[in-house]
Amino acid sequence: NPPRMNNALLLHYSLAFLIAASAVLLIWWPLGRRVMLYLLTVHILVGGWVLSTLLQAPTLHYVFALLGWFGYMAANGIGRRAGKEDVAQGITILSSIFVLLAFAIGQWAWSLQSAKGS
Repeated sequence: NPPRMNNALLLHYSLAFLIAASAVLLIWWPLGRRVMLYLLTVHILVGGWVLSTLLQAPTLHYVFALLGWFGYMAANGIGRRAGKEDVAQGITILSSIFVLLAFAIGQWAWSLQSAKGS
């Protein structure tokens, strides 16, 4: 493990790569939105565990992660309505962009933290 990477952060970090890949690959089919919602929910809960260990990321990391989660929630609801599939897909794409931004900010924050420890 890299320096200062506890179990919570290691799990959060590992899930982040799965989430980022899924945000690009799974969103193109309706069940993928639901899978993303479940993955992101677990990831945010693990993020809460990371916060309980007193490690923090920039505020925008949390903002973009939550915007992505809310977007997937909305897209799942809207996608169930007839004739709204395109709107749901657009919201899903925007949510994936938010998730990828959260991922990038989290990676950047970790690289800064690792550089301090070196």
